[in-house]
Amino acid sequence: MINDAMYSMTGRKEELVDKLARLAAKSYEKVKPRLDDYFAKRRFIRVERGSDGQHFPLLEGYDIRHLLLTMYVMKHLRGNVILEASHENDTYDSYSIARALVSRQVSLKGAFLLVE
Repeated sequence: MINDAMYSMTGRKEELVDKLARLAAKSYEKVKPRLDDYFAKRRFIRVERGSDGQHFPLLEGYDIRHLLLTMYVMKHLRGNVILEASHENDTYDSYSIARALVSRQVSLKGAFLLVE
Protein backbone atom coordinates (compact mmCIF):
# COMPACT_ATOMS: atom_id res chain seq x y z
CA MET A 1 0.00 0.00 0.00
CA ILE A 2 1.26 3.46 -0.85
CA ASN A 3 1.57 6.04 1.92
CA ASP A 4 -0.83 8.75 0.71
CA ALA A 5 1.01 11.56 2.50
CA MET A 6 4.30 10.61 0.90
CA TYR A 7 2.84 10.30 -2.60
CA SER A 8 0.11 12.93 -2.64
CA MET A 9 0.39 14.76 -5.92
CA THR A 10 0.16 18.33 -4.66
CA GLY A 11 2.92 20.88 -4.24
CA ARG A 12 5.44 22.73 -6.34
CA LYS A 13 6.63 21.27 -9.64
CA GLU A 14 9.98 20.16 -8.21
CA GLU A 15 8.25 18.45 -5.30
CA LEU A 16 5.91 16.65 -7.69
CA VAL A 17 8.78 15.51 -9.90
CA ASP A 18 10.58 14.20 -6.82
CA LYS A 19 7.48 12.39 -5.51
CA LEU A 20 6.78 10.76 -8.87
CA ALA A 21 10.42 9.72 -9.28
CA ARG A 22 10.44 8.17 -5.79
CA LEU A 23 7.19 6.34 -6.50
CA ALA A 24 8.57 5.07 -9.82
CA ALA A 25 11.84 3.91 -8.24
CA LYS A 26 9.98 2.05 -5.50
CA SER A 27 7.54 0.50 -7.98
CA TYR A 28 10.38 -0.43 -10.34
CA GLU A 29 12.07 -2.53 -7.66
CA LYS A 30 8.80 -4.42 -7.12
CA VAL A 31 8.18 -5.19 -10.81
CA LYS A 32 11.78 -5.76 -11.90
CA PRO A 33 11.69 -9.56 -11.32
CA ARG A 34 8.61 -9.83 -13.54
CA LEU A 35 10.28 -7.73 -16.24
CA ASP A 36 13.51 -9.74 -15.97
CA ASP A 37 11.55 -12.95 -16.47
CA TYR A 38 9.70 -11.63 -19.52
CA PHE A 39 12.73 -10.14 -21.25
CA ALA A 40 15.03 -13.08 -20.41
CA LYS A 41 12.79 -15.26 -22.58
CA ARG A 42 12.57 -12.77 -25.47
CA ARG A 43 15.08 -10.57 -27.26
CA PHE A 44 14.25 -7.28 -28.90
CA ILE A 45 16.08 -4.79 -31.04
CA ARG A 46 15.41 -1.06 -31.11
CA VAL A 47 14.66 0.48 -34.50
CA GLU A 48 13.82 3.97 -35.62
CA ARG A 49 10.20 5.06 -35.78
CA GLY A 50 8.31 4.10 -38.89
CA SER A 51 8.25 0.45 -37.96
CA ASP A 52 5.40 -1.23 -36.17
CA GLY A 53 6.88 -1.87 -32.77
CA GLN A 54 6.15 -4.51 -30.21
CA HIS A 55 3.55 -3.81 -27.54
CA PHE A 56 4.83 -5.17 -24.24
CA PRO A 57 1.88 -6.86 -22.49
CA LEU A 58 3.25 -6.11 -19.05
CA LEU A 59 2.21 -4.12 -16.00
CA GLU A 60 -1.30 -3.50 -17.30
CA GLY A 61 -2.57 -2.59 -13.82
CA TYR A 62 0.02 0.13 -13.19
CA ASP A 63 -0.84 3.76 -13.93
CA ILE A 64 2.85 4.46 -14.51
CA ARG A 65 3.49 1.33 -16.58
CA HIS A 66 5.09 3.19 -19.49
CA LEU A 67 7.48 4.99 -17.15
CA LEU A 68 8.45 1.68 -15.49
CA LEU A 69 8.97 -0.06 -18.85
CA THR A 70 11.06 2.85 -20.12
CA MET A 71 13.20 2.72 -16.99
CA TYR A 72 13.77 -1.00 -17.54
CA VAL A 73 14.62 -0.56 -21.20
CA MET A 74 17.09 2.22 -20.47
CA LYS A 75 18.87 0.07 -17.90
CA HIS A 76 18.96 -2.99 -20.19
CA LEU A 77 19.82 -1.61 -23.63
CA ARG A 78 23.09 -2.98 -24.94
CA GLY A 79 24.75 -0.70 -27.46
CA ASN A 80 21.57 1.40 -27.63
CA VAL A 81 20.00 -1.24 -29.91
CA ILE A 82 19.59 -4.63 -28.21
CA LEU A 83 17.24 -5.05 -25.25
CA GLU A 84 18.73 -7.80 -23.12
CA ALA A 85 17.73 -8.79 -19.58
CA SER A 86 21.19 -10.16 -18.76
CA HIS A 87 22.81 -6.77 -19.45
CA GLU A 88 22.27 -4.07 -16.85
CA ASN A 89 23.68 -0.57 -16.91
CA ASP A 90 24.23 0.34 -13.28
CA THR A 91 25.63 3.81 -13.94
CA TYR A 92 22.43 5.39 -12.65
CA ASP A 93 20.07 4.13 -9.98
CA SER A 94 16.33 3.74 -10.48
CA TYR A 95 15.51 7.06 -8.84
CA SER A 96 17.96 8.98 -11.06
CA ILE A 97 16.57 7.43 -14.24
CA ALA A 98 12.98 8.04 -13.15
CA ARG A 99 13.73 11.67 -12.27
CA ALA A 100 15.51 12.26 -15.58
CA LEU A 101 12.59 10.78 -17.51
CA VAL A 102 9.92 12.68 -15.58
CA SER A 103 11.75 15.98 -15.96
CA ARG A 104 12.41 15.17 -19.65
CA GLN A 105 16.18 15.39 -19.35
CA VAL A 106 16.37 12.08 -21.22
CA SER A 107 13.99 10.26 -23.52
CA LEU A 108 13.73 7.00 -25.39
CA LYS A 109 12.70 7.02 -29.03
CA GLY A 110 12.10 4.25 -31.50
CA ALA A 111 10.24 0.97 -31.48
CA PHE A 112 11.17 -2.56 -30.44
CA LEU A 113 10.98 -5.60 -32.68
CA LEU A 114 11.05 -9.18 -31.42
CA VAL A 115 14.04 -11.18 -32.64
CA GLU A 116 12.93 -14.69 -33.52
